[in-house]
Amino acid sequence: METKDAILGLIRETAGGITHDHLRDKTRMTDADLIAVLNDLRIQELIHFFPLPGGGFLYKESQPSDTKLHNLSAEERLVYQCIEQSGDKGIWIADLKYKTNIPQTTLPKILRNLEKKKMIKSIKPIANKTRKVYMLTHIEPSREVTGGSWYSDNELDLDMISVCQQAILRFVQQSRVSTLDDIHIFIRKKQLLTVELRADEVQAVVSTLVY
Repeated sequence: METKDAILGLIRETAGGITHDHLRDKTRMTDADLIAVLNDLRIQELIHFFPLPGGGFLYKESQPSDTKLHNLSAEERLVYQCIEQSGDKGIWIADLKYKTNIPQTTLPKILRNLEKKKMIKSIKPIANKTRKVYMLTHIEPSREVTGGSWYSDNELDLDMISVCQQAILRFVQQSRVSTLDDIHIFIRKKQLLTVELRADEVQAVVSTLVY
């Protein structure tokens, strides 16, 4: 019990998490003994394991907000935490396999279960529509994944681009001289679109009108 409490105390002291090697150096325990205690703490849902890109794990104390993970198996929890770390970029199944070391044959079932529980969702990135990435349900995918404002349901929205082109052309013809900022402000004020355009997206449309 003292050993378990001591390890939990060390993990609590490091808000950003502590690596296996660091923990082993502090406790001077063998890998086998340390892993046994860590697994016991995870089963009791006192800590979480987070896979590191180069291999190994980062250990963090569980927070009260982690109660949603209580009904998950150890493998489901590990996959969920790995997906959580991927943020708005998401992560595809091959990377999940590498980071969690869970067999390729088991991962699809775990992912389906997490999707059924509405804890994660799958998205097809615009750059590779044959590859699904996974992210938490409440996360808004990055523009890198969705393609930005000009894409709808993973397809380039030509109608929306056409509306924007015509409006910009009329505005420039009426004002004679317009900067990119002027055009950007015009589009925002007119509320031509249901999405918020960035300056580079406006620039992309303006470029198609230059000839």
